Amino acid sequence: MKELENLNSVDIILKLLEAFDDKNRDIRLDAIESLQKLNYQESITILISILEDKNCYLRADAALALGYLNAHTSIPSLLQTFHNDRESLVRSNAVIALSLIASEVVLPELFYVLQKDKDISVREHIAFCLGEIRSETTVLGLIKAYKEEENDTVRLNLVDSLGRLGSEAGLIAAFQDPCGRIRETSERYLRYLNSTILIPKLIIETKSEYSWMRSISAEALGNTHSELAIPPLLELLINDKENSVAWEATKALGKLNSDLVIPNLLQELTNDNPDVRWRVVGVLGRFETEASILGLQNATNDDVSFVSNRAISILKRFSDFQKLEPFLHKGARSF
Repeated sequence: MKELENLNSVDIILKLLEAFDDKNRDIRLDAIESLQKLNYQESITILISILEDKNCYLRADAALALGYLNAHTSIPSLLQTFHNDRESLVRSNAVIALSLIASEVVLPELFYVLQKDKDISVREHIAFCLGEIRSETTVLGLIKAYKEEENDTVRLNLVDSLGRLGSEAGLIAAFQDPCGRIRETSERYLRYLNSTILIPKLIIETKSEYSWMRSISAEALGNTHSELAIPPLLELLINDKENSVAWEATKALGKLNSDLVIPNLLQELTNDNPDVRWRVVGVLGRFETEASILGLQNATNDDVSFVSNRAISILKRFSDFQKLEPFLHKGARSF
């Protein structure tokens, strides 16, 4: 911003604050970057003084700027603005700034106002911004606030914060919320955390008429690493007509405990359907254990060539293939 070169510090900061409201995102980012290059302490002093300006938009932008500068020394001034400013926009920006600074010092104040403030928009901002302050104190406070909050939008933001903080306990509390949007948000984060609480729902989804839903559910079940996922995944592997679904089930089973999965797979090596045996061989190939290798050795003697050849191909990737080779079905070894 060359036009700033001949201005004094106060005028430079006022110019940059104007750019905070520009519709062009690049201009806004450029203003933030330029602000961060100025003399740090002088900028903070000027911005704190602007918090008292008559123009509410300037006050709001100054508060935000202090957050961008991670100005810990401005916390008392931001808290004062947060408590006393009459404009909702200014108070909301003060909340955002405090969350950007991300200091646990502000938590008691934020949780108090979250509970007491009558301005819903301010409480919404607090609920969302608390997700930027990573601490056990934040998580415990969010769970308590969620249980006490009556407004759906505030509760939604509280759950979103719990999700960003990775609190499975908090998300489970919201999983049965009467508000659909809150349940969906809780489930989205629980899927990301691979929570076992979702297993009953995922099992139901494996029976969906839509193959994409069955595929997504198979992947999610694998990510839980739970033995409860084995039966529904085996069901998809053996009976699903869509290869894409069976492939997801194959990958998912490969993530689970081999001692629990492999015995079930070995039983299916005698399945009447060669396509099922071919799929089972693929899963066995994901476990380089004694039991899986024995199963693959047996599969090299399968009467159907595409099954035996797949077993040979997989065994070739194993580190001790040369030791195994003399025991493999000779007719398939030419693959």
